[in-house]
Amino acid sequence: MAVNNAETLTLPRARQAETPQSERPELDTRDLFRGNRTVTIDHEGERYILRLTRNERLILTKEE
Repeated sequence: MAVNNAETLTLPRARQAETPQSERPELDTRDLFRGNRTVTIDHEGERYILRLTRNERLILTKEE
């Protein structure tokens, strides 16, 4: 499956202590995908592909 119109996101590093749920950032998938079916996420130098399936489920895979 080809990745088209993917965007690369760089998220801030997680804090050592768990953030209480009420303080966690919240992202709406419509804002995250912006009309695309895939996004590329950069995490500590590793790249991941987040896909939105036709059943509206999310699949995260490490890019090789």
